[in-house]
Amino acid sequence: METLEEAERELTVEEIRDRIREYVKQASDAQVYISAFYDYFKWQSVNAGPEYKNASDYLCRHIPGLTREELSWYENSSKGFMLNIRLYYGLKSLRALRNYAKAAKITVPSPDPSNTVVQVPQPDGTTVDKPFWRCSLNEVQRAARVKRKPPLKTRAPVSDMVRWLYLGDSLNRHFKDVAPVRIDMRQENGMALVTVRDVPMAEMERLIKALRAGMDEQPFALKDENRNAA
Repeated sequence: METLEEAERELTVEEIRDRIREYVKQASDAQVYISAFYDYFKWQSVNAGPEYKNASDYLCRHIPGLTREELSWYENSSKGFMLNIRLYYGLKSLRALRNYAKAAKITVPSPDPSNTVVQVPQPDGTTVDKPFWRCSLNEVQRAARVKRKPPLKTRAPVSDMVRWLYLGDSLNRHFKDVAPVRIDMRQENGMALVTVRDVPMAEMERLIKALRAGMDEQPFALKDENRNAA
């Protein structure tokens, strides 16, 4: 086998590129065969001996550098796919497709996922539907990342936060030494939703007075906005 120095002297850029491509393919095929032999070994692991917990325990003890996490990755990436499908696409692409399917809430056809539609993000923010067999690994990974992003939340107007502060201040004054009344606010779909907590039933009139006072103390701009909204 030639040394790296010999390769640097004798190989062209294109030849080095092709050599790296071949090694990448060999590494991908190696992952597939490990997954296949691991599947088979699990059926035979009953003969491994009582001192081993399971198949992964046996293999990790006897193969230096192999971890349970890696075996789990091989197993989860290849599950449900025939050997020829694993070799054709590689475990990385199949794992990326599984991640995309989970994020997109779709089912990956088994044993052949080739025609699974992937919504591939474009630079302009749009998406293009492509069958899995036409997608690169990068495209499937990007599609999964976009699907995992939570939808953008519409924030409530800042003026609603100001109103909430005025109401809270008024409640604190009116219920001081009476009851630990609280007023909470959360945002949902661009609206500010207010919840008043722990008001004694006997103090409902005090609550109404406190809320009215809090509304009256707001700046005129907020009062006008309230009237316009109504």
